[in-house]
Amino acid sequence: MNSLISYIVSSIAEDVSDIKVELVEGDNDIKVLITTGPKSKSKLIGREGKVINSIRDYFKSVSKKFNKKIYIEINEN
Repeated sequence: MNSLISYIVSSIAEDVSDIKVELVEGDNDIKVLITTGPKSKSKLIGREGKVINSIRDYFKSVSKKFNKKIYIEINEN
């Protein structure tokens, strides 16, 4: 799942070298921490949050297969 998230985020982001994706897996949840620069952050969020919400919706449906909840957070470095 980590490689899929990294691929999607790197294809959307402006500067690929700024991106860092961390995956923290618990018993019932998966937390994805994405650290990017300011330009890439605005690209990932999109207008009115439509891009990040569609990414969250996609991975929410994928995570149901594993019976876990997924949380995606974007931080700026």
